[in-house]
Amino acid sequence: MIFNRIVVAFDGSELAFSALRKAVEFARADSRVEIHIVNVIIIDTQTYMSYMSPFGGEASYVDPEQVKEINDERVMIKKNEFEATIADTIAAVRDQITIEFVFGVAPADEIISYAEDHEADCIIMGCRGLGAVRGMLGSVSYAVIRSAGTSVLIVK
Repeated sequence: MIFNRIVVAFDGSELAFSALRKAVEFARADSRVEIHIVNVIIIDTQTYMSYMSPFGGEASYVDPEQVKEINDERVMIKKNEFEATIADTIAAVRDQITIEFVFGVAPADEIISYAEDHEADCIIMGCRGLGAVRGMLGSVSYAVIRSAGTSVLIVK
């Protein structure tokens, strides 16, 4: 197989499902193919700001334990929904799949960083996701194509 380690950027959109189906196709053709499904959870600064002093009189402080609890709770909720949503699509190659959630403010940067950290041969993603459309390509897919150091397969 030309790709051994594939990162699938998955945001739940129909085109993300198309990307996932393409990766599964590769994995079914070769049992050595690893698929890493990555979902970027956007850091919601408003959630963390609510733990800060609303009046600004004292130095504001966000308790790292509270942040960890918020993040862990968000991941558990999302993981349960996520796995139920993709279960049928990945059933044939479930043992070749890793599902990861990463936190960040810029999805393209997080996808690229994950791919680099896991030495991916290819990133597969939809041409547009759940965000706003920029021409024919979405802004995240465009940024990944422009900045990734590995092959990128854009799926319609």
